[in-house]
Parts: sequence; structure tokens; C-alpha cells
Amino acid sequence: MAAFAAGGIRLLFRQFGLITEAALIIDQNQNVFPGSPTITIPCDSFTSSPDITANPGSIEFAWTDDGSGEIDFFDSFALTIDECWEDDTSSVDDELLDGTVNLSDISTAFDDSCRLLSFGFNTVQLQNLAVSDTVSNAPSSGNVSIASGSTVTISGSFFLTFF
Repeated sequence: MAAFAAGGIRLLFRQFGLITEAALIIDQNQNVFPGSPTITIPCDSFTSSPDITANPGSIEFAWTDDGSGEIDFFDSFALTIDECWEDDTSSVDDELLDGTVNLSDISTAFDDSCRLLSFGFNTVQLQNLAVSDTVSNAPSSGNVSIASGSTVTISGSFFLTFF
């Protein structure tokens, strides 16, 4: 039972990490999206893999404007993730993501000094998001495979606001 609970908590932190990364991408590209509502972000590369076909995989990050011409309330984002391998060089734990994440109705709150008080999405929808742990077949070889029994596929929705 404890292993199941630990796995659930780990999965929850992965989702928060993914949404946090998405928020950073939105912030870093807020001047890019109005001119190009879709950007493609390449993922990490590897030398070879018996399990992963896209090398490097990618994340297509699409913005849907509410009509204002700038990123603001009610805007939405769609992340189409195609076998995105994330090589965390500070850790032996790496993962592969594949699926779709929809972030709807961005919400923010600022105080009188324009400091961010809260940030979030009214709906975070995961559609067949497969999360797999990966292993390196030999240290520093660049040969990567999916760890046996590690793939979890998630579908569902929730709302998320950081205060």
C-alpha cells in the first residue's frame, strides 16, 4: 500500500512539474505567441533506443487567443507531446512523455504594485498522457530504453492555481 501511495504522490509531482514548465514557456514566449501562435520545442536527443521512435521528440505548444491579441484571461494552450525524452543530467531518473495536455482559461492576479499573487488554469486536461521512466543501457552511451512496467497513462482533468 505504501508503494502505491508513493507512486501516486510521485505522479502528482510530475504533473505539477509539467504545468510549471508550461507556465515558464508561456512567460518566456509571451512576445512570440501573438506573431506565431504555435511553437515547437525540441526534446533531448539520444544515440539509440529499441523503444522510442522520435529522436528527438518534440512538444508542439499552441496558443488559442480569446480575441484580445495578447495572452490574458480565458486564453488556452495545447501541448501535443510526441515522445519527448527529458534527460535530467543531474539525476539518473529520466522520463519519456507522450500525449496531450490542454491548459484552459489562464488566470492571474496581481497586487497594486504589479506583483504576481496567483497564477493558474481553470482546467488542466490530460489526454492519454503516457509517462515512462527510462534507463540508460550503459552509462554515457546514449542508449535509452523504457524501464519495464514503468509506463502510466493518464486521462482526466483538474484545476490548478498557485498562490
